[in-house]
Amino acid sequence: MKNIFAVTFTTVLFVCLFSVAGYSSDISKIGLVDFQQILKESSAGKSARQKINKRGKELETNLKEMQDKIEGLREKLEKEALVMSQEQREQKQREIRIKINDFKQKNEQYKEDFKEMREEVINNMQEEVFGLAREIGEEQEYTLIIEKSAAGVLYSSDAIDITDEVISRYNEDISELEQ
Repeated sequence: MKNIFAVTFTTVLFVCLFSVAGYSSDISKIGLVDFQQILKESSAGKSARQKINKRGKELETNLKEMQDKIEGLREKLEKEALVMSQEQREQKQREIRIKINDFKQKNEQYKEDFKEMREEVINNMQEEVFGLAREIGEEQEYTLIIEKSAAGVLYSSDAIDITDEVISRYNEDISELEQ
């Protein structure tokens, strides 16, 4: 049901958009922005990637240190197990389990922190890029600017906004179906 509605809505939207294009000479400039390319090639994008990679390596180093300590404790336990009392062995095993649990928690926390930091850096850059696209759209009188990978509209001229017409026709179609 949702797919049928989405296909119908999209079809109506494109038909209305192209109908407006036939009647209006205002639709003359359409632009496309590839955010992924900007992320790869711009100075800010390169800087953002370096910042993300640096943070990732820091977190990885911290986890590696924790893992090495756990391995050291395991090796020490194996070497000294025969000369330890049962109680001492159990205490060391408990200590290792606690360190393993701490490691797992830190790993999850680091993954979440890294993900949040990465999203924040990219979202900030995206806001700046999309703001710039809007400025360019207004300055150079673009009718429509679309982000390439997401196909989201970054800027559109009010002259092509047909939302009210689509709502009106949609409401008419619905009322006809109900009768």
